[in-house]
Amino acid sequence: MEVATYEFETDYIDILPIGDLHLGSETSDFNKIIKALEQEKNAKIIFLGDLIDNAIANSLGDVYSQRDNPHETIQQVNALFNAFRERILGVVGGNHERRTWRKVGVDPIALLCEEKGIPYSDDLMVVDINLKQKGKKLRGSKNRINYKIACHHGSSGGRFPERSMRQHRYFFDVITGIDIYLAGHTHIPEMHKFSIFEYDSKNKKIRKKDVVGVTVPAWNDEKYAVQKLLAPTARGIFRIRLYTEKNHKVEVLAR
Repeated sequence: MEVATYEFETDYIDILPIGDLHLGSETSDFNKIIKALEQEKNAKIIFLGDLIDNAIANSLGDVYSQRDNPHETIQQVNALFNAFRERILGVVGGNHERRTWRKVGVDPIALLCEEKGIPYSDDLMVVDINLKQKGKKLRGSKNRINYKIACHHGSSGGRFPERSMRQHRYFFDVITGIDIYLAGHTHIPEMHKFSIFEYDSKNKKIRKKDVVGVTVPAWNDEKYAVQKLLAPTARGIFRIRLYTEKNHKVEVLAR
């Protein structure tokens, strides 16, 4: 588990959570992601695992149908990180990256992140963001608004779309005090917002807190999914906007 902490002086920041690129797969839409990231040039980025398809013997993916071999996919990830290094807030590993670790004890994405100074976790990461604005009174002695984002590749299975929402329930059993939960893995995009009661021990009050859960889509359609009569993957990008306001406003847009 890792924590990545940032502070920005701005009215708001946009964050693009991106996962399940499956580079190397014959159906990966990698170029569409590059185009989208270039269009949203001011947005920060969080990568949520399965950047590489990494099909090996005994995996669900078909090693004989790969468009690129593992070496070529790592080169593509390296180019991706080089192109957007200053915008990347963090990277988490997925089950496809862990295939290599289980076989030979090497995590290639971890090595790339270490080389480039990008925060990385092979399981859970919290991205802690503080926003300030010159001349504006905000919260606390440090005069800032704080957002906490829990990032995990995801782990929910099943045939139907509700598996995307289900894995956020797994999150709640593991870590609390979070404003936004981000995951991928299920290949089904989904966003929901709900409220919980939170006890403020400093002010001795019970407050209602809004929480957002986002599951990002995949950017490929695996051949084995069609063979198993699984629905194709809907494409799209979520943009999360965090505001520098006292009311702790979070806005999530999909396109």
